[in-house]
Amino acid sequence: MKKIVSLLLTIAMILSMSVVLTTVTSAADAWDGTSAAEGYESGTGTEADPYKIKTAAQLKYLADQVNAGAYSTAIYVRLENDIDLGSNEWTAIGNTTATAFKGEFDGNGHTISNFKITSAPAGFFGYAGTATIKGLTLDSFDIICSDSWFAAGMVSNVQEKAQLTFEKCVLGENATITVDYTPTDGSNKAVRIGGFLGDCATGVLFNATNCITKAKIVVKNAGINACNIGSFCGSYRGGNVTNCANFGSIVVEYDGEIAHHAGGIVGFVNI
Repeated sequence: MKKIVSLLLTIAMILSMSVVLTTVTSAADAWDGTSAAEGYESGTGTEADPYKIKTAAQLKYLADQVNAGAYSTAIYVRLENDIDLGSNEWTAIGNTTATAFKGEFDGNGHTISNFKITSAPAGFFGYAGTATIKGLTLDSFDIICSDSWFAAGMVSNVQEKAQLTFEKCVLGENATITVDYTPTDGSNKAVRIGGFLGDCATGVLFNATNCITKAKIVVKNAGINACNIGSFCGSYRGGNVTNCANFGSIVVEYDGEIAHHAGGIVGFVNI
């Protein structure tokens, strides 16, 4: 009987070791910053059949396609997994006003994490048109911006007369947005920084429902530039913010006489 029990314990130990071994992810499996040659996992980009994204390479493929101007109309995208970007530099989805992201990005309850942005446009999405971003968490990222007067964790800027909507989105506690911008042309352009949106163009509506931010926003050289800083939206022109909460912080290194505006939800109302 003792021999049988001993044999069963040995088998159990071997099986448990095999489970551990099969769940280890090697460094070779980490994302190398390149795009998926095969494109998306599946889907046609319609509301009924959204582009489905499972890997970091497929997410990069989306950014490349949007930034190349491949989509003239709204597209629908849905995440199927949490995505770790492996501490790589991220190029914003929608890197110019002409290639702004339009449509719907459904995070599907998943998290995109572990990335950095060090050049404009400074946001996971650079420019957006009329769009909805829902069910998405961004965490463990650093945005360090010195060449743009607007920045945000989610979307840095929006096209004129567009409507940008966030639903059930989160910026995690390990998210940091740092802006150290000095205009090179001698102008006194206002710096517009937000957790979800940096700056609104004319006629933009900013809507957020059931969203949370725990991000830290740091603005330097604040004595040189006027600052509009909001944990949700830096410069706000209209819309609705409903059932949202801010647990993050705003730090402004202020040394001067220029007026600054900061708020837990909205930094400056410009209507």
